Amino acid sequence: MGAGDAAKVPGDTVSAPPQITLQSVEAVKAACQRILQPDRRHINEIVVMLKTCLGSSEVHVRHAATLSCASIFSQLSTRGDLKLVPLADAPEGAPGSEAALLAFRHWLRGKYTSFLQSMRLRLQAAKGPIPLRIASVDTMLTLAAMETRCSRPQTEYYVRALQNPRGAYGQLVAGLARSSKPQPPVLERFTMLAAERLDLSFYLLQHVRRLASTIAKHTSPGSAPASAPAQPQ
Repeated sequence: MGAGDAAKVPGDTVSAPPQITLQSVEAVKAACQRILQPDRRHINEIVVMLKTCLGSSEVHVRHAATLSCASIFSQLSTRGDLKLVPLADAPEGAPGSEAALLAFRHWLRGKYTSFLQSMRLRLQAAKGPIPLRIASVDTMLTLAAMETRCSRPQTEYYVRALQNPRGAYGQLVAGLARSSKPQPPVLERFTMLAAERLDLSFYLLQHVRRLASTIAKHTSPGSAPASAPAQPQ
């Protein structure tokens, strides 16, 4: 299933999302409520919500869509639709319903990964509205906390989820560390919330060491130039 495809939700009739961005905060709130309906009929509107985060011309609408995405992914993870553990393909000969459910979970996980990448790219861009960058910090820390709760349901908190470079915290640190023009209000927000929500000093050090090691490899004599980060679909 491609990144832009509609989800195939087993047992449900799913509405196709309009290929537009949402135009108001009220529209964002209404879409968020539809996406989270238990019958999943409007789950495809996640595609529109993600496009609104990046493509709306109105900063306040993009801000609302960013915070709504954090709420959507947190709630979908809590209720078991969004799986944060590695997903296998359906075994050969599996019933159609099982294969459809796995395909849906892969699709949803892909949307979550794309959202994290878009937040990282927003933070490391040379310019952009400060409110949106601060919203990205808020969102990524909220999702990092969610990952520690939901990555291993059998444990109360799975703090090793913070070490995943592709997870919310890893993408947040990468975005801040690679920013070509760090903005003090954004860094202050990160410092305040990191201390308030999670004890992240150890994991911040881990990520900084990993980034430093990567930079050293790419800048050593004879090394190949670093490739550009992948763009979200």
